[in-house]
Amino acid sequence: MNLQFRHHPPLLLPHPQQKGVNVGLRCGKDTPTLYSALKTGEVYCWDTRVPGNYPMAAFQSYPRQTLASFDVDATQLLLTAGTELRDEDAFVLFWDVRAGHRGSNHAMEPMGVYSESHSNDITQICFHPTCRDRLATGSADGLVNVFDLQQSMEEHALTLTCNSESSVASIAWEDVAKGEGRLFCTTHTEGLWLWNIGPDGEDKVEDIHVEDVRRKDIVGGVELAYLVGGFSAAQDEGLIVVGGASTGHIHLLQLQKEGLVPLLQFLSPKPETLTDCAPVRCFHWFEGGAAESRLVTGDEDGQLVLWAVGENSSESLKRSCDESESTADIKSLKTELIPPAQSPTS
Repeated sequence: MNLQFRHHPPLLLPHPQQKGVNVGLRCGKDTPTLYSALKTGEVYCWDTRVPGNYPMAAFQSYPRQTLASFDVDATQLLLTAGTELRDEDAFVLFWDVRAGHRGSNHAMEPMGVYSESHSNDITQICFHPTCRDRLATGSADGLVNVFDLQQSMEEHALTLTCNSESSVASIAWEDVAKGEGRLFCTTHTEGLWLWNIGPDGEDKVEDIHVEDVRRKDIVGGVELAYLVGGFSAAQDEGLIVVGGASTGHIHLLQLQKEGLVPLLQFLSPKPETLTDCAPVRCFHWFEGGAAESRLVTGDEDGQLVLWAVGENSSESLKRSCDESESTADIKSLKTELIPPAQSPTS
């Protein structure tokens, strides 16, 4: 795995056994740690300051269980992962992060498991941003479950079930008030849901439901081809939905009671040539000032792209080019460029 910094050479984070598809990455909050999970069942914790052959901690799922999702709580004490369906079982696995062994080949097995709450692949797992004992899971069975991890038994921990009526693609929390929150969900049929969750996690109110965001009349006239996900924005802007167009444009829309309201647009450099752009499947938003915010996206072709706020507010946001574009095009866009990571040579 290559870790690319903007102003430094790429950092290679290898591991002798790391072979497989990554199902996700998580950055430690206010710490130089990075978590990566493989579909083959391994989760690694890396110290980004120290390149080396081994992670600082390693975790292993049960035999023959493949991972589909994972997350780490805000305190970085609890790690959880969701598995794909196998032999009619889909598991939510738990590990104590402190139990990992630095610099060792030994991988920790799960300390606990939920096995009865989902009947298909667990596609999403998401901890509440401030309530560390509240966990949401989403599945291809259409259910979004909320758990209270203070309870010792799974049947008691399951406090709430929401039905998305389709396979769950992504979920995210918005911290509305102390102990309360709104739970956001997108589906693989390009629909979205928003539920208000009470402070005890047992009450919900359906706040917003959009059946298909590809309909222009319900997304402020914006032409969307697919949804990527959502995030909770600062400055009281609420939940922001990220979606993509077939032209390569990326749209940020504010989720309001009346529906989706266009907020920002990331313009592709040559939209007329991007009618078959690879869909974006993951993103990370870096909050900043009016012209300092950044969005990093990853698409199905394996490209990481940095999108930057344009100097002219009417330009909104513009996409960075890759090195294959002409020098004139790169200069005219005035955007950031992330060069492709290169492996160190001997």
